[in-house]
Amino acid sequence: MNIARTLLLVAATSCAACNRSDDLRFRTIRIDRTLGTPPAVEVSYSFVSIVDADRNPSLQAIERADVNRVFGLEEFPGTPREAARIAIEELSADLLPAAQTFADEHETPYFVTVETEAERVDTLLTYAIRRIGYTGGAHGYDRTEYRTYALDGGYEVTLTDLLGNTASERLVTILRQKLYDRYGVANDEELAAQGFFPEMIRPTENFRVLPDGGVLFRYNPYDIACYAAGPVELTLTRAEFDSLRRE
Repeated sequence: MNIARTLLLVAATSCAACNRSDDLRFRTIRIDRTLGTPPAVEVSYSFVSIVDADRNPSLQAIERADVNRVFGLEEFPGTPREAARIAIEELSADLLPAAQTFADEHETPYFVTVETEAERVDTLLTYAIRRIGYTGGAHGYDRTEYRTYALDGGYEVTLTDLLGNTASERLVTILRQKLYDRYGVANDEELAAQGFFPEMIRPTENFRVLPDGGVLFRYNPYDIACYAAGPVELTLTRAEFDSLRRE
């Protein structure tokens, strides 16, 4: 299936699939819970749900996939609120004993926050899932995960869908050069001195297609660099991405 042409001509494509989803609407479901006494774990979910997703098999598939992804479940068929209840029960069992001890000794409790955003780009729907928290250890965490779905079909779009099987080596070269340019280095040795793990630099499925046809790749802390380096985002322009697809 050659979906790359359809996916990246975001400014000009007009198709039946788009017309069927012109009324795509969202609502945000918030779930907040305090676990333990005194408060030991503060849990907060903000989930972007597709309104009336069950009216369309593709939207229903996307909604179900995102519920499972956000709440860390597998093949769960229920609603976001039901999924949140299960996720919070699991968090309570996993974290509460250590969190209670921590809360007895510190003013700040453990916390787990998950926030989602949804963006339609032509025939695609991209979710950004941000997970922020502190659950023990030297520092907290802050990770963002992108997942992109085809509105016509409801399946998750991968790099192979966009590029085929042959462009990955060239993509690695482009991403590495962008890192060199950003951090003012000339080679992997100098990049490693900046806290990067050169052997870990590779294309990631954590990407989003941008409205202008470019593609953003997101690397969270520890993916390709140490925690102190923070998150790294690299953007390929539409022209750069098109050149990969022509190879």
